[in-house]
Amino acid sequence: METKESETPLKEKIINPRPLSPWRMQFSPRLERVSNALFKLFILLGTFLLALYPPIICFQTRIFVEVRWDEVQNLIETDSLGESVRMDLSPFSFVFDSP
Repeated sequence: METKESETPLKEKIINPRPLSPWRMQFSPRLERVSNALFKLFILLGTFLLALYPPIICFQTRIFVEVRWDEVQNLIETDSLGESVRMDLSPFSFVFDSP
């Protein structure tokens, strides 16, 4: 039995369920599933890292302050011109390098 030219055989519909579009490349269903899974994993990982970003910044800042605090205690209070480099030794004071 012959099929009409406008009809698509059933076997071709099963192999290629979507019509080809000039705007979308056609991939195998398995490749599309893997691609979608990797994309979702990437999005979830990005969201997770974005959620951890503020604590990481705080943790790094705390370590930076602790490390710099040891260096600050060893600094001479005046630079070579005799001008004061730091005002006090409180943990919240800022230390500015002289230009």
